[in-house]
Amino acid sequence: MKRLCLLTALSLLSVGIAYGNTDPCMTYRTINQARRTSAASRVDPDLDICDIYLDKDWYRFTSYTGGEIPTSCVDVESCSTEAPVWMNGSLPTTDAIVNRTACANLGFGTDCCTFSWDIRVKRCSDAHGLFYVYELEPTPFCPMAYCAVDGNVRLVDGDSFGEGRIEVYFNHEWGSICNSGWTKDTSDVICDQLGYGESQWFNRFWHECLDSEFPCHNGVCVPLETYCDFNNDCGDTSDENNCNHYPGRCNFQNGLCNWIQPKSDDTDWLRIRGSSGVSDQAPPTDHQARADGYYLYIAGHLVHQGTKNAELLLPQHLSANGSQCKVLFHYYMTANVGELHLSIKTKESIRRLWQQNTSQGNKWNKEQVTVTNTEPFQVSFEGIVRAADTGSIAIDDVTLTSGCLIESTDCQLTEQSFQCRSGECVSHNLVCNYEDNCVDSSDEGNACNDEIGRCDFQEDFCSWSQDPDDDFDFVRGAETTDTENTGPITDHTHKSPFGFYAYIEASRRQAGQIARLISPAYTNSTDCQFRFFYHMSGHHIGQLRVLLLNQENGRTKELWSLQGDQGRSWSYGSVSINKEWGVYSVILEAIIGNGDQGDIALDDVSFATYCTPYKKDNPKNNGSVLSTGASIAIGLCCCLVVLVTVAVVIFLRKRGSKSR
Repeated sequence: MKRLCLLTALSLLSVGIAYGNTDPCMTYRTINQARRTSAASRVDPDLDICDIYLDKDWYRFTSYTGGEIPTSCVDVESCSTEAPVWMNGSLPTTDAIVNRTACANLGFGTDCCTFSWDIRVKRCSDAHGLFYVYELEPTPFCPMAYCAVDGNVRLVDGDSFGEGRIEVYFNHEWGSICNSGWTKDTSDVICDQLGYGESQWFNRFWHECLDSEFPCHNGVCVPLETYCDFNNDCGDTSDENNCNHYPGRCNFQNGLCNWIQPKSDDTDWLRIRGSSGVSDQAPPTDHQARADGYYLYIAGHLVHQGTKNAELLLPQHLSANGSQCKVLFHYYMTANVGELHLSIKTKESIRRLWQQNTSQGNKWNKEQVTVTNTEPFQVSFEGIVRAADTGSIAIDDVTLTSGCLIESTDCQLTEQSFQCRSGECVSHNLVCNYEDNCVDSSDEGNACNDEIGRCDFQEDFCSWSQDPDDDFDFVRGAETTDTENTGPITDHTHKSPFGFYAYIEASRRQAGQIARLISPAYTNSTDCQFRFFYHMSGHHIGQLRVLLLNQENGRTKELWSLQGDQGRSWSYGSVSINKEWGVYSVILEAIIGNGDQGDIALDDVSFATYCTPYKKDNPKNNGSVLSTGASIAIGLCCCLVVLVTVAVVIFLRKRGSKSR
């Protein structure tokens, strides 16, 4: 027995020594939550971050908003919690582990360190530079959490950890700074903030771009013609961040944007993605190498006989500003294929500017065509395929440059059109759908906020309600969901970790369980279009359905359904609603799949502006509006009354026959 006790003690001692010698720079755990920045105010107590369940261990903060705990007071109700925790003491300037004090600001008087405890910090380095790890312990109560900010300065492009070009983090992106007014003292302050000593200057890091080049935020210079060409030429995407003002710009991820398919051609372009399996001749990815990315496609195997043409038209009229107007696009053409044309249309003529009728290999090709037309024109792509063709044609990532000026003309090309203030026409189905379909965003003006049924879930569920008879409820979320490898990383509206969306949390749920959201009621005075954005990413994604609920009798019918993993990006959904039912609501139904990685998210739901909301004070609306459960209950009660009545009649008839 004594020998056993001695061996056990020695084993524990060995484990303790081994653990004590473990370098925390190599064995840390990560915390990646952008909402821990001090810029993130507390907006919803239900979404507070709290570290009461945090295991005592070494941690590294890896969010893009900062990798260090702030070393000065943080205002109460910051960092997405009520009591933010900051660190009293400076960051270490050597690789030794140092002791520091964690301070929680509870907002009592002027004391910013209302509650405190000990933590430890160590400076580390890897191939990307310096970083810090912290030995943290759980907070004493909720809502209280560690902040992770002050990571708004970094060095890049240097040959070692201690040198490089300075970049600052501002407005959710990294960018270079101007050398105008920059002094040695300024550099010393930055180096001190980064944990270094005195600064030294190297002029090779200062450079300016030529007039023919675009200055990237990371200091790289790229040719002007690569600006807004759907390629990350800068390496930090800064050449692709501010391109919404370009006419006709579309990557086809959420539809055709401002482009239309006229009825005067023979067939339509198909909007597909590489993983669709339509044909082995189709591109395996979109132009940006995404298997779940969409593009437009036609091929000979889709033609039963003869020759077919498919046109894609930009309906707004434009004029060229000298030679500054260009049409930029990417195309894919494989062996034994038809033809692809780019033309401009005026009131009097059609002029072909570019064509291709030979195979370009199994790859995406970039083309840029200059337009110098002096009279108003429209841009048209035309694909021609024959039944005998074995190849395929695809186009993706199309844009006109800012030198193509939009003309103000009447909207006469579609039955239901909306004219943007910038002059072009878009479908009424696209107005107020949370996407900028007009170049000047006039289709998403302030009037959209008055539309009933419209919701971005930023504050609450708006006019949508939870179904009291489902298995569980949708919840609002921001940034990532609680389960790894599923759910979005930002909302759709703001594309920011501070934006909110609605979702179902699949973990701790059983397969087949259902959550429903019910819209306000509408009437059949007009046709209607319902629009929404959905995110279904994960190995265990279940099913998302759009149902129509008849508010007068409780019946439902399916309008749209999708199941399984749909990729990592937000996708656009739209369904048409006819005049079949007098008063109706839309139900968004999410069904749990077989596993934890099955979070389904929704955002930016809306009804077309021509839909007619149900109003209780309207004398034409005599029926009452019911929830799903109430409607079904009333329907069942009615059925039960009918059955009882039939049973009584049969009983009385039998009794009468016996008495005779």
